[in-house]
This record gives sequence, structure tokens and C-alpha cells, in this order.
Amino acid sequence: MSERQHTGLEQAEILSLLSEGGEFCVRVRGDCMSPGIRSGDRARIRPHAKCRPGDVVAVAAQDDPWVCHRFLGYARYGAGRWVLTKADSNSQRDRLVPADQLIGKVVGVNGQPLRTGLPARLRAMAHWLQFMFRLAWQWLGEGRRPPGDAARDPAWRRSEQ
Repeated sequence: MSERQHTGLEQAEILSLLSEGGEFCVRVRGDCMSPGIRSGDRARIRPHAKCRPGDVVAVAAQDDPWVCHRFLGYARYGAGRWVLTKADSNSQRDRLVPADQLIGKVVGVNGQPLRTGLPARLRAMAHWLQFMFRLAWQWLGEGRRPPGDAARDPAWRRSEQ
């Protein structure tokens, strides 16, 4: 595997790298993931890797060609599938990003493997659950019934009356 280092990538360049396959390195700007990943670090990205809550991923962003943030999970919302991410230094999660904008998983920083511990995975799952509960609360507040068997559940019908 050859190491390719890229700085200041534009969206078209990222798509070109993804079509080539294989891992590639990018230079990180900003400290939103510190202390684990700092500005100036080299992040190794594995395109199309399976992501689990707590992993650090690279996603295409509206205001940047890409960002490396913590992966919280996927969500189905409206007609699409979305990716939830959050910077370690931010208290709020990022905006939803379409799943096809997920570039890959960060598997190493500065030549060292990036390992995600259990606390980071649990925090990511808690943020994902918080988002899903808020989404469900909003959905139910609009007077909709839950899909499937829940709509036939006697407890649900009692709460509706």
C-alpha cells in the first residue's frame, strides 16, 4: 500500500481518490478532535470501511471539502439515510450528512493506529440515542402513529385517548 499525502483537498480530488481505492493520508486542520487528533496531524483514511459508533470518520461537508469527526451512527430521516457525527470538542452534534458523503474511516494518525476505547463508543451511542429520541418525540408531537405493530399495541391506544 503506498502512502499518499494530501493537503487542502477539494471535493473533486476526494472523489478521484475514492475511485482509485486504497488508503490515503490527509493533513488535519483545526483542533475540534483534540487531544486525540490535532491540527497538523496526518490522518490515514480507509475509504468505504465499516464504521461503528465512536469511530472517527471523514465526511464531505458543506463549508469544507471534508471533516474528521466522531461517528455517532446512521439515521433514516425522510427519504434518505443520514450520518450523524460530532466533534469531540463540541457539545452539540453536527448537521446530518447524507450517507453517500461518508468518505471513510480514520484508521491512523501520524503513522500510529487510531484506537477507539469503550468510553468513546458509549458516548457516541448515547448521543445517537438522544438524537433518535428527539426525532421520535418530534414525530409523535405531530400526531403521527408509530409504524408497524406499535400502532396496534393497546398501551399506545390508551395513551392516544
